[in-house]
Amino acid sequence: MADFDIAFVILPGTSQLDFTGPFEFLSGLGTPPSITAPSKFPQAKTHVVAKTMLPVLSDLGLSIIPT
Repeated sequence: MADFDIAFVILPGTSQLDFTGPFEFLSGLGTPPSITAPSKFPQAKTHVVAKTMLPVLSDLGLSIIPT
């Protein structure tokens, strides 16, 4: 298990932008700020959670696949 887990719970009808904006930002926590500096969260892991592993449709019909 990662030292720092982030979970996004998605439901049918979720707005894609409300989900992917924060997902993009928080997914980068494990990325070092530069080549010479270590990441503050090297074990950060992002999860997409839903009731099942089937694709979840956003409010505009985009399929989001849980991890």
